[in-house]
Amino acid sequence: MMDIWQQEAGDGGGAAGRNAGRQLLDARQSLRRPLTDADVQAAPVEQMRYTRTARNEVHRQFQRLPNPDLVMYVYPHLAGTDPVPVPGYTTVFPLYQRIHNPASDEQPDSWQRHVEALRQAGIPEPGSAVHGRKPATLADEQALYDVAPSFVELLPWVEFMPESKSMLLEDGQSVAAFFELVPLGTEGREPGWLAHARDALENALQDSFDELDENPWVLQLYAQDEPSFDQYMQTLRDYVQPRARGSAFTEFYLRFFGHHMRAVAKPGGLFEDTVVTRLRWRGQTRRVRMVVYRRASGQGQANRRGQTPEQMLGIVCDRLCGGLANAGIQARRMVAADVHDWLLRWFNPRPTLLGPGAEDRERFYSLARYPDETEAGEIELASGRDFSQRLFFGQPRSDVAQGAWYFDGMPHRVLITDRLRMPPGTGHLTGETRKGDAINTLFDQMPEDTLMCLTMVATPQD
Repeated sequence: MMDIWQQEAGDGGGAAGRNAGRQLLDARQSLRRPLTDADVQAAPVEQMRYTRTARNEVHRQFQRLPNPDLVMYVYPHLAGTDPVPVPGYTTVFPLYQRIHNPASDEQPDSWQRHVEALRQAGIPEPGSAVHGRKPATLADEQALYDVAPSFVELLPWVEFMPESKSMLLEDGQSVAAFFELVPLGTEGREPGWLAHARDALENALQDSFDELDENPWVLQLYAQDEPSFDQYMQTLRDYVQPRARGSAFTEFYLRFFGHHMRAVAKPGGLFEDTVVTRLRWRGQTRRVRMVVYRRASGQGQANRRGQTPEQMLGIVCDRLCGGLANAGIQARRMVAADVHDWLLRWFNPRPTLLGPGAEDRERFYSLARYPDETEAGEIELASGRDFSQRLFFGQPRSDVAQGAWYFDGMPHRVLITDRLRMPPGTGHLTGETRKGDAINTLFDQMPEDTLMCLTMVATPQD
């Protein structure tokens, strides 16, 4: 600001600039001296005088500035909106400034000046009246009402019923039961042992289902290798004795072991096994889930033998679990939280709502899990969205050219195997068998995160 007063003092104007300079020096000197009682008593008069003098000088200097584009920002009290502070108490009086000279690139170019001249004359911008689009047709209007097919609407899960531990399907009558199986260990087993286990499993399946011509029973097996060890870590926590829970050593051991499990489960595998499997080794657990259901068509089928669909499903599941137990396979009935956690990770493989890291994904799964119930029946079944819709936090996308579905930007492709020329051998998919110099399973050779679905339909054999 002193430069402006000096410029006005040296441009030939003379008196106004010199008077303003003297007033500025007097104000600075008054700020340096100690404040007395007389100054405090005279503060209102000084405020009025300083405000009037500064405001008049600022307006006069703005009128005499040689550069019309000069922008000056001053304190509000110089414009008369706020009282001037008492000298010596607050900021340096007379004012602060910020001067900004527009850069050359901010100046309007020739075309902008041409458009502005036309606008001032009442002429629109050249080309604004021409849109270059064809008029709308009846087909365009009808396309506005068309709804694209939704992937979520094709999913059959409506709501989980906790009383019967079954999932209600989209027809409002059919129900399905979810189980998690503990598969038999086939590592180092002889072919004769595998054949015996196969026969026991075959008998369990044949004796459990009624063979029906219409709406037969359907059993689906889902096998996948999961790098998540949450269930294993929970089992390890439950194994700790009550007297050792909460101790510093126990918490350190659990935290250290969890870090080790996450380290060995990194994508791509930890190392390559060149001795036994001849494949990349990765820390993961094979989890097998089983779904049993039967479609109910009409009122007559729903009340067959005087039983509801839930009762018929319960009888079949009890027979099936008993037969699997005789074959050495453990089956655990899944509840709503288990089903939700499984499908949530399936349809949201890489969520980025909380961040792109692995810890962010686990935090997302923890927050988006099925809500806990403090009392039975606390979660209402009619909540406005069905079970399938609550599984998605992003919009699925299909690519017809590539034949893939995209969940969270990750492609998923379905490969269907049908019409086999000969029945597969024992342990053909998930059993450890010798293949040349290597001993591995066919499922181990699949890409990471592969999910296998095996569907069996109980139909009459005659």
